[in-house]
Amino acid sequence: MGRYLIFLLISVIFISCEEIVSVTDISSDQVRVLAPKNEAQLTTSAVNFSWEPVAFADSYKLQIASPNFENTNQVLLDSIIVDSISNYRYNLNLTLKPGDYSWRVKASNSGYATAYNTQRFSVSENSSLLNQNLELLTPDDGLVSTSTSINFSWEPIEAATLYRFELSNSETNAMLVSEVLASTSYGYSFENSGNYTWRVRAENETEHTAYVERTLEIDQD
Repeated sequence: MGRYLIFLLISVIFISCEEIVSVTDISSDQVRVLAPKNEAQLTTSAVNFSWEPVAFADSYKLQIASPNFENTNQVLLDSIIVDSISNYRYNLNLTLKPGDYSWRVKASNSGYATAYNTQRFSVSENSSLLNQNLELLTPDDGLVSTSTSINFSWEPIEAATLYRFELSNSETNAMLVSEVLASTSYGYSFENSGNYTWRVRAENETEHTAYVERTLEIDQD
């Protein structure tokens, strides 16, 4: 019995060591950035961050700062993105105000990490709304709320003067609200439980963005 336990213990140690040894060293690899590239000058507030996967990595650490990492006024994002074998590239979309920015990404696995690949770019003020994306804030998409009072909010866009807000019943398509607002929020009290869709677009005198929409459920039961 004692010999069996010793053999079992040695086997477990051997397997554990083998698992540690089998982790691939990716520290000399580099994440290949696709966009935005270094010194890019963007004329849209909708910024797409994308990069190619690194073999044997299982997560990526993404950071975005303004104006740069050496003299940081604001860290806009510090996030770990878990790998998925279905991805052939990684994408993250953010709406940024005009200004200077830096972003960096590194790949990691359970034993190793690459160095950061850092890029700098700028976003200039854009008087056109055609290629800009409105970013909704609250409530989250698919929210199930027991409260009937909901505050809807979204990020402002520099070139917009007004925002068109619509709220409808998802089941009957009945329009509950259709308002043109100067503000970036709208409060509403629901009378009945149900599924609802809300959407917003930004407008100025000559142009408008596409609508961005979310759904929510009011459950008073």
